[in-house]
Amino acid sequence: MNDLLDDSKMKDIMNRIQSRRLELKLSYQDLALKTNMSKSTLQRYESGSIKNMPVDKLSVLANALDVSPLWLLGFEENSITLSLEEEQHIESFRKLNIVGRKKVTAYTNDLIDSGKYEKSEPIPINKKKEIWEEPGKEYLMPRASHDKEGEFSEEDIKHDDEIMTNEEFWK
Repeated sequence: MNDLLDDSKMKDIMNRIQSRRLELKLSYQDLALKTNMSKSTLQRYESGSIKNMPVDKLSVLANALDVSPLWLLGFEENSITLSLEEEQHIESFRKLNIVGRKKVTAYTNDLIDSGKYEKSEPIPINKKKEIWEEPGKEYLMPRASHDKEGEFSEEDIKHDDEIMTNEEFWK
């Protein structure tokens, strides 16, 4: 069996590196500082001019991009779907340096150990992310007819109120 990755697999890895770097708004210089690799080496990895990436470099890149090496390789990982709030916490956590991360972890452990803030009911881990929770798609969030915060005319409001107070309508 050939241990080398074929060209299409390498192209997929390069695309994942580039898309994640851009998603994090990292320049080559930023990524170079995080990985201790040169800017030119990173550019050559992304462009494909370096055909064989050592495993240790893949691991360093994955860590700097806050993803797993398996994700960079294109393997599906068993993962849970996070709520928007959880995703925001993770993004904030990733912005912290090591000292900040340790403080957050210690504080979280203190809160849990106190027992005062621990959830008593299980957290649903398979909540599907709604389409309107994706950045840029907030406009797809459904709006109920009783939502009075939108731009509604007096006629719209009167119509809704008549429906809501009409006993015959609800029988």
